[in-house]
Amino acid sequence: MGCEQSKDGQAWAHGNHGEIPNGKIEVGQEALERYIALENEIAKLEANSPRMVLEHKREQLKQITFNITDQEVVVESLNEAALGQPNNNEDGTKGQVLEMQQANNEPGVVEESAREAMAALNSQEIAETELSNMRDQKSNLEAEIVSLELDVEQLQSLYEEQETILDRIFGGAYGSEDENHLESSLDQHEQMRNRIVEANFKWRQAQLMVDYAYKQLEHAVTKWTDVQTIDPSNLEQRYAVASETRNNLVAASQNIQGAQRYLSNVQFPYCAPPEVETLNKATAYIFTDMQTPDRHEHAMECYTITSKRCGALLQWITQVVSQTISRDLDDINAKVKEASMKLRTERVRLIKEKVKEVMGKDVDIAVADVNTDVKVDLNLNDLAMTEGIDPNSLTLTAEELKALGLLLEEDLAPPPSQTEVFGEQMERLNQTYREDADRVQRQIEESRERMHQKLEQQLAVRRQRRARKNIEAKEREALIAS
Repeated sequence: MGCEQSKDGQAWAHGNHGEIPNGKIEVGQEALERYIALENEIAKLEANSPRMVLEHKREQLKQITFNITDQEVVVESLNEAALGQPNNNEDGTKGQVLEMQQANNEPGVVEESAREAMAALNSQEIAETELSNMRDQKSNLEAEIVSLELDVEQLQSLYEEQETILDRIFGGAYGSEDENHLESSLDQHEQMRNRIVEANFKWRQAQLMVDYAYKQLEHAVTKWTDVQTIDPSNLEQRYAVASETRNNLVAASQNIQGAQRYLSNVQFPYCAPPEVETLNKATAYIFTDMQTPDRHEHAMECYTITSKRCGALLQWITQVVSQTISRDLDDINAKVKEASMKLRTERVRLIKEKVKEVMGKDVDIAVADVNTDVKVDLNLNDLAMTEGIDPNSLTLTAEELKALGLLLEEDLAPPPSQTEVFGEQMERLNQTYREDADRVQRQIEESRERMHQKLEQQLAVRRQRRARKNIEAKEREALIAS
């Protein structure tokens, strides 16, 4: 029991003495029961991979802090530009829409200068909304990190307590050669699972964000259709509906970009950055586009195409999650569970033997089945949310997406490579696992061969001894007969 790998991928060695309740656990029934209890406590805390999520959230916090600084510069620049606009209205886009419509003699006619002024003011409001969303996300991240740090600290304490128990019982050594091999096998499976769990977390979070973006784009298209059904003279209502359309377009754009950040090493086959940028430019002109049928139709084409391509992106990500990552996660969870059960069984057997050796009596305890599965919860705080769309609604399934008539599975873009899904480290882990598995198998076979040779030698000695006895018996018979 020299060095173990935690399920979060952190090495921890025998000799890291943690806190034992009351500091009085000795070799005996109590130590055995506490060891089993710790297995359950550790598995429960590891279920959401707090260390992996913590590292990811810390990285996110750094990134969003940089983004906020950049966005503050953008907002300041847009504010200065808006102040210089001759048609700037202190009531924002709403006031400018009403003012611009009243100034036009011909309904639906918008001068180019007024259109650009409106786009500049709208861009300013969008930038301020995005900055506010970023600040909210930063605040949420900071709260999450505090909670995760507590979980990681508690988990580390349990690791150390478990190690202290094993140290006291076995003096820092392995209880058996089998324990050594079983621990090595579990470490390998857990390292591979760490990579799969991380990929699962990132892809499913991206799936959630794209799913929400798709619903927001669909809602935006519906609302944009409604604009044309409202009497042109009812500017207040037309502005309210166009504003709701804009807010959903902006949030959808943020969510698609957020999904891309989670999968930064993957090139999206749909809604790639240039497409999102096109959507953002169209959104900037929404309040002038709503005033003419031609511009309204042109904007509708952009929104509709983006919505359909976002649906295709959701299908593509869902296919990766359901057909690759989920299957691999279920498979590796099963392997970890089996390896963990074998190691636990061997350790309990060794502890029982040690207790009997020290106390001179047997102890009896069942080796319980521990749920070691890891499935990290998704985070709704990462979403750019809009009113009227429930973020808690389940992500659309592959069947539901198919029913929407977006794209047939065979028409989707080719799936990403294994390296894009799991990262470059996964192949190295697979290679290391294969090499280690071969090495362990050779050691086992060599051990069996040594045991076989030893047994053969013992049998040869036994046969020789029996042969001597037979010779001696025959010699005695011959002496008696003579």
